[in-house]
Amino acid sequence: MDLFYDAVGQILDLFKYKYDKKIIQSGIMDAYIVLIWKNHELSHRYLKELYNNDINTKDFQKIIYILQSKLSKKYFDDLYYIPTAYEFIISNDINKEKYSIYYTPKWIVKYMVANSVNAYIKTKKDLSSLKILEPSCGCGTFLLYVFDVLYEWYIQNTKLTKEHIVKEIMEKILYATDIDEVAVKYCKYMLMIKIMELLNKERFDINLNIYSYDYLKENNIDKIKFDVIIGNPPYLENRKINKYYDKEYLKSKYTTASGRFDIYSLFIEKALNMMKYEGKLSFIVPGSLLTNNNFILIRKILLDKTEIIEIIKLGDKIFNNVGMDMIIITVDKKKSINTNHEIQCKELHYNHEKDLYKKEYRYIPQKYYYNLLNYVFDIGSTNITFKMREKVYKSTQLYLNDRCEVIAGIATGNIRNKLLTRNENDMNTKKVLEGKNVFSYYYQWGGLYIKDDKSLINRDKGEYATFMRKEFIYNEKILIRQTADRFICAYDDE
Repeated sequence: MDLFYDAVGQILDLFKYKYDKKIIQSGIMDAYIVLIWKNHELSHRYLKELYNNDINTKDFQKIIYILQSKLSKKYFDDLYYIPTAYEFIISNDINKEKYSIYYTPKWIVKYMVANSVNAYIKTKKDLSSLKILEPSCGCGTFLLYVFDVLYEWYIQNTKLTKEHIVKEIMEKILYATDIDEVAVKYCKYMLMIKIMELLNKERFDINLNIYSYDYLKENNIDKIKFDVIIGNPPYLENRKINKYYDKEYLKSKYTTASGRFDIYSLFIEKALNMMKYEGKLSFIVPGSLLTNNNFILIRKILLDKTEIIEIIKLGDKIFNNVGMDMIIITVDKKKSINTNHEIQCKELHYNHEKDLYKKEYRYIPQKYYYNLLNYVFDIGSTNITFKMREKVYKSTQLYLNDRCEVIAGIATGNIRNKLLTRNENDMNTKKVLEGKNVFSYYYQWGGLYIKDDKSLINRDKGEYATFMRKEFIYNEKILIRQTADRFICAYDDE
């Protein structure tokens, strides 16, 4: 995409004093769609909206010329460049954070579609009642692959015409939503390019079930029960949710909107409620789902309502400029869970794309997770470890959390220098330990104090920090150093 990045930079520099940045961004995407449309030799009747933007005709033609002269033919042939182009163009825009715009690499999309949509329909003789949803579709990468799989099934299993097949898929089977109305606009164009080229028609009237909705609010597809729900839901950590969402509404609507929740857990919860029994859910989400204490509730829901088919740890750097570990989780919704069900697990290491397709899995009985503290989805422990845990539980009938509670310590967030001091005479100061002060069986205070005053956090400026509940500060406890290659613990009763 280097050529595209260079072209966008040139256009932004050329018009930065003439138009608002958002207007230029929109103009670049509109021009790019026009060029793709022309490259596929399709009718111009659908392009009127793209020419009717806030950039004058002469400047819009100049943008078209720069893109056309800078980019090679592959950028106009492959529709999958559209989502990548859109993500880059708004890379410094607030909407990238608000809508969590990180488009999924094609190799992951292809794998997820094969192991959810294709796996679901391959034994079906009739798809007339099939319903598939992508609840955070962006520019439509998942939808293109899903369309291809469905179209191939119809070609192989029916005698319908191409036009009839497209109508069946797009008007009766495929549904999609996204909170970003601009992304939805380009998603529709991308699908229409796909359809028009496939049918080789000047005109084809079709109603696409693609909507600009906030999926987490009530909307007109909530009453539909889906067979497959697939996608890459947004991730927005708790401290940023108040900037873009009504947190109190989310707490009133979703069971998992508790504690320091992330938006993606709400997507999973709603998806499970919208699915038919025996339906499939496949999402790519942060690896925090597996072990983090903020996702206990959604893990319990997954254990109670689904058979977890697969968990794949993809590692980090899956998305540009995103360092968090990512996973693919695929589940089947069930009325009752098979007690002998085993989860197919894998952790990728070096060549992510190549390793994804290797049939090197571990199989972990789902029942093991019921007996783990906080229902952690542990895919790293050996079978011996799991069996030992199960033996301990059977002999005691106790979980660790029956005897204690495990919590995180103080997190100073982005105001460490504001909260921490070495001056004991500052207001409301209390002694505080850092992880490096905790040793095996003892701790040694390092002379640091914390200002125990939540009013110091200025939420309006985006400041965030987390304090501990008082009972955990003053009651006896075991301190565990968080960053270490083994358990380093000390007893504390101060």
